[in-house]
Amino acid sequence: MGTRIYKRNFRSKKSFQSSSISSTTRIILLFCIILINISIFSKEKIGLVYNGPSSLFSDVFYNIYKYVDIETPPSTSSKRLEITIQASNIIIDFDKKEYTDSLTNFKSLLSDVFKNYYQRRIYLIANNCQMFDESGEIVNSAFFNWSENLRVKILKNNMIFNVPVKTPIGQSLQKVPERWIEVNFLGYTGDATLNGKKIELEEHMILPPNNYTLETPYEKIKFNLENIYNKYEIPLISEIIEKEISFKKILGIFDLETGIEITGTEKSVWIPKKGDNILIVENAVFASPFGILEKNKGIQFHGIPVFAYENNFTIYLITSYGEIITVGLRNIIRDMERAPSYITVKDNKISVLTFGGKKYSIDLKTGGLYFIGQTSKIENNIKLRTEKTISLENKNIFIKNNKVKITKKNNITMRYKNGK
Repeated sequence: MGTRIYKRNFRSKKSFQSSSISSTTRIILLFCIILINISIFSKEKIGLVYNGPSSLFSDVFYNIYKYVDIETPPSTSSKRLEITIQASNIIIDFDKKEYTDSLTNFKSLLSDVFKNYYQRRIYLIANNCQMFDESGEIVNSAFFNWSENLRVKILKNNMIFNVPVKTPIGQSLQKVPERWIEVNFLGYTGDATLNGKKIELEEHMILPPNNYTLETPYEKIKFNLENIYNKYEIPLISEIIEKEISFKKILGIFDLETGIEITGTEKSVWIPKKGDNILIVENAVFASPFGILEKNKGIQFHGIPVFAYENNFTIYLITSYGEIITVGLRNIIRDMERAPSYITVKDNKISVLTFGGKKYSIDLKTGGLYFIGQTSKIENNIKLRTEKTISLENKNIFIKNNKVKITKKNNITMRYKNGK
């Protein structure tokens, strides 16, 4: 019968030593990490004796825990901290010293008691995002001063969230946020504000647990994700388009007292602030219910309006060539001979400075145009807007990319998801 020989594969001495060194190194590194954690997170243990109303105990406890570990009742081996609340005063007996102050100042008093103690720190790790540390730098993890109401700013998909951080007693390591929640917005998507910050609202978004206020052009809604652990759906009111108007090119938008005037290269549009009678006039450089300004028809003028002001059923227009024209009750046609550079309205007067340095004043009460004087200092505040969003009582007007969209506004101003 044959004998089976089992060969054992012995490593060389050199290999064995290398492995031993590697294992030893890992043990030393682990030991160092443990020592660092102990030095950072360990705190002196203080025995607390509390003589005061139970309603204040939690607030007092957490403000002490910022600096030391607490045991109650005290053991014989720990320092003793005795707190007594009498009426509106707080008395602290600690380390053979007595501290007294009004109850409203108890937080600053505790800071003074523990002025030689380091404040407790907690190590936060960004969970599938980035965070801002205490200096405002964007990091993946950082130490923070411990607080029972700690909030941290995190960055995700170019959005900043100010989220609460759970800080249980005895825990020195935490991920932020604790979780992400998939939220589906049903209905409206587009420009919105979330907790006061402008965002592009998408149909599917992931958000951290927090309280939110979402505002769209059609409603304002509050919802709370702090106790949500699964997918969440929020129905929103989508827009109701009343009218869409396209321009070859929009030249200027004038937000006046009773309406919005939009001047384009091939037409002009008047949208009333009250009512639905939209006026669209082809080949006009200004359209309104008070009168229409058309090239080569009626009033002879040059350029386009760069300023419009409505007062007492009259619209005062100033063109890019420096002509003053009115439509409405008053009939004024004057030429300042130079283009306007600076226009202001104050005390029922329109003040105009031209690029020629001449100063004029239009009296809105009398309709008179007066020459005020000459100056060598030329300022410029003439700027025509070609894009704008306007919110009226019963409609929203979106003017962008040479298009005008008028949507109906819903009467709902605020609602709460799930009654929260």
